[in-house]
Amino acid sequence: MESQDLFPVIKDVKYCQSIFLDSLEAFETYTFDFIVTEARPLYGQIYIIFSTPEGTETRLQVNMQFSINKPLLVFTPATLNDTIVRGTQKILEVNVHNEGKVAAKNVTVSLPNDSRLSLVCFATVGSLDSNVNNYGITIAPNENSHDVFSYHI
Repeated sequence: MESQDLFPVIKDVKYCQSIFLDSLEAFETYTFDFIVTEARPLYGQIYIIFSTPEGTETRLQVNMQFSINKPLLVFTPATLNDTIVRGTQKILEVNVHNEGKVAAKNVTVSLPNDSRLSLVCFATVGSLDSNVNNYGITIAPNENSHDVFSYHI
């Protein structure tokens, strides 16, 4: 059997690219990858069409369902409830654990507009690299952030 040129084309996508094969013998396998880049959940189907100049054509149906991985920040303790004696200062500690599959980037702490409450420490625990930047810290998957607050009455 004579080999033919094949032209796989990805249809129904924003960006299409043709792959040209010199030949594909009978029972020969050709492996290829395609990359989907998207910033939102994606589902549906696309068809990859294989064709020859002589008119032979076949389709490969690809069913897709992609979800976007997000960070999942869990606070311990979930709530703070304490008594503070007037004229004293109370140190409050909160741990934030990223249970998600991707890093939480540029995490910041916003405090109420109250001069009695201040942020003493906001850093990741167990990281060899400094994750602090001008916009916040990065909490990698399975990494903890240790946050210390001071409340003065």
